[in-house]
Amino acid sequence: MCGIAGSLGRGSVVPGLVRALDHRGPDHAGWREDGGLAVGAARLRVTGDSRGDMPLVSSSGRTVLVVNGEVFNHRELFGPSDGASDLRGLPDLLEREGPSALSRIRGPFALAAFDREARTLLVARDELGVRPLFVVEDRSSVVCASEVLALCSATGRTRRDEEAWAHLLALQFWPRDRTPWRDVRPVKPGSWRRYRLIDGALGFEDGVISYGGGEGDLESALHAAFALQKESRLRTGLSLSGGLDSSAVAGGLSHAGGAVSLAATGWFPGAPTTMDERPWARAVAAELDVPLLDVPITAEAYLDAWPRVLEALGGPLAGPGAASQWLVCRALAREGVGVVFSGQGGDELFGGYERHRLLLQRDLGETPKPAPGYERLLSEDAVDPVAAVLFRGARLLPLLDPELRSRVLSARRALPEPTAPLVDRLLEYEVTAILPGLLAVDDRTTAAFGMEGRVPLLDPVVARLARAIPLSEKSPPDAPRRAFRQACASFLPKAVRDRRDKMGFPVPLDAWLDGPWRSLRHDHPGLSLLEDVGFRPDARVALENGSLRGRDAWFVLSVAWSLYLARPATMATGATG
Repeated sequence: MCGIAGSLGRGSVVPGLVRALDHRGPDHAGWREDGGLAVGAARLRVTGDSRGDMPLVSSSGRTVLVVNGEVFNHRELFGPSDGASDLRGLPDLLEREGPSALSRIRGPFALAAFDREARTLLVARDELGVRPLFVVEDRSSVVCASEVLALCSATGRTRRDEEAWAHLLALQFWPRDRTPWRDVRPVKPGSWRRYRLIDGALGFEDGVISYGGGEGDLESALHAAFALQKESRLRTGLSLSGGLDSSAVAGGLSHAGGAVSLAATGWFPGAPTTMDERPWARAVAAELDVPLLDVPITAEAYLDAWPRVLEALGGPLAGPGAASQWLVCRALAREGVGVVFSGQGGDELFGGYERHRLLLQRDLGETPKPAPGYERLLSEDAVDPVAAVLFRGARLLPLLDPELRSRVLSARRALPEPTAPLVDRLLEYEVTAILPGLLAVDDRTTAAFGMEGRVPLLDPVVARLARAIPLSEKSPPDAPRRAFRQACASFLPKAVRDRRDKMGFPVPLDAWLDGPWRSLRHDHPGLSLLEDVGFRPDARVALENGSLRGRDAWFVLSVAWSLYLARPATMATGATG
């Protein structure tokens, strides 16, 4: 994992940005300026040596490049490795072919490059947005960086984006084109933008990285992805739940000759055994002869990690499991791991959630089999089944003042229309709108400890092939995840080959809120800020009397905590930036 930054018209901010991102790349920090152009990077040397430290410069000296990412097919693109870096030929490739060359990269990336002759700054991201990149634009300059907080600090852009926050309250993830701060925007996945100054004013041209369709078959693509991604000079680890996806990653890497050095699984001491994934994880680890680290996630440890994750993400993104993931990553880092694999993306690409099965049965005119937690979706009066499962803010509406309630209801319009057939449109929506939040958690929880996260199931060829298969074929109700199981048949561990249940990463929130965290319900310093952003006093009452429970209580407390952590920014909504 690396941290990158770039600018046009404000070169002096780049060195400070690189220093602010040094946790992402502890091995080397470097930058280069040329007039009003600048790029810089904090590098984690995952492959290669100091000769690959950034910025990288083309043979002609014209193109200067920084990248957060990997070119796993670098031998195919650049020839035999010289041991310096998997990125070694990228500046020359960009100089020869322009941004269209990025479609040939097999691996995640975010990049910034300046052209010394054309006086332009290019930014780009991979197709799924696995690697983050954000920009702040004004009339005469642009600045980009890997993390929002560093960018806000460097540019002074700290106005809260009220519409983005309404979207978060409605759906519990940020909009795909916004951040918590109004003037900070993500670079759109699968796109590039080239900036230049024209008579002192900022101008730009946009483009889409044209990937085309997936070629070949899913089984071959998965085998190739594991073979390419096993390469690392650092110790490798795996976040192993014992579920289908992380187990497939463990098996695939082992089959490719790149078995991870260590796997880790989180568990909750004192929680019911129904919340314990360790038996499955132990069976997989034993079958593959991989050491397994049990990571106890206590109420105290979670409470310590909670605000750190919120600060890194800018808000309560992607559910309560993010803090648990933070603790698992911390444990792996303490064992000397430098690269962490996960099964992220498998559910979104191959239809792994129970809601996918239920909605597919609706589309097919079948009577869905009852499922705990999905009563609203299954009720006969559920005219909008998508909102029934994804409009998480519905239960919070009575706690919001009229203006905020109206904005939250408007944010609901971002969901797919409930007209049938629905489920394949929902899957595509989840890949483009919800998966980025999950990837942000992966990114921040690994980068915080100077590690790189890898998600082989989101290999671009695998993803294109999977997205082209209708859910009725890849995961029919009577054979869940069929396409994935068939493609992984040669390496999927026997211990989980027939597993059908899905636990997720449940957190014993109510037990903790009624026990060791009880004081948070009324003593949290951020509670006084809730009314400033549109919560009614009823929200504090519901927290204090315990009527607000589970994920809803966690979410409201997380909003309060986020506001408290960022109060210089959140309280400056009327400021200019």
